Amino acid sequence: MKRITFFLFLFVGSICHSQDRIQLNNNNLNDSLKVIKKTIKNYEDGLFQNEQIVLFTYENNLVSKIETTQNGDFIEDVEVKYENGNLKQMNLFYTTLRHDKKKIINPPTENVNAIYNYDDANLIITLSKECNGLKRIHYFTYNDAQQLITEKEIQDGITLIEKKYKYDKNGNLYNKKDFIAREYDYYKTYDDKKNPFSLIYPDAYLKVYKISKNNIISCNINGKSYTYEYEYNSSNYPVKIIEKNGRKIQSETIIEYRKI
Repeated sequence: MKRITFFLFLFVGSICHSQDRIQLNNNNLNDSLKVIKKTIKNYEDGLFQNEQIVLFTYENNLVSKIETTQNGDFIEDVEVKYENGNLKQMNLFYTTLRHDKKKIINPPTENVNAIYNYDDANLIITLSKECNGLKRIHYFTYNDAQQLITEKEIQDGITLIEKKYKYDKNGNLYNKKDFIAREYDYYKTYDDKKNPFSLIYPDAYLKVYKISKNNIISCNINGKSYTYEYEYNSSNYPVKIIEKNGRKIQSETIIEYRKI
């Protein structure tokens, strides 16, 4: 599932600690049911590699912190801030695990800061990312249905990413074309159930990270085909996801929910 859910580990920041309730600009969020934990078992060539645990913390019904460990070791810590009802800033503190024989060595933690800017329709039009003194800016454009259709990433005047997106009749992402890397991803089929990320993130955030309202069943990414099998709870959200490349399991994800 890590190819589909990679946006989770991109950039996040610290929430407002006011006692006043924040009104979030999002029609998708359910005020009671929340994703509180994801347990992801990753495999390679059918062999177990590691287990990642992602914990979600909420304040005023909004996600405020995301903590990820791998086999018990720290990977990343994300804090989320809001402004005028919009997700404004994400701060990501992360480390890359290195193995020296049987001992795990954690190098110094890095920090990524992401700032989101909105238009009058509460759509994200720019994303500014800064890490180790390097700054990159993403520019987003939308169609009349407020679907993301183009994305550019620029650093020092050089275009690093230029992508275009298309959607199916249900509003789910259909294909993605990267003009710089010359890659073409094709998202074939979806289920008719609810995507759990709509319980975590605002609608504007889901758009720029290309998270569809339904759950992907099959796709082709960089020439490789993947399929996804689901088990659902009574609210029609996935509780178990199995990702396969051919017949080989790539990952198994368990999602836990709680009413808050």
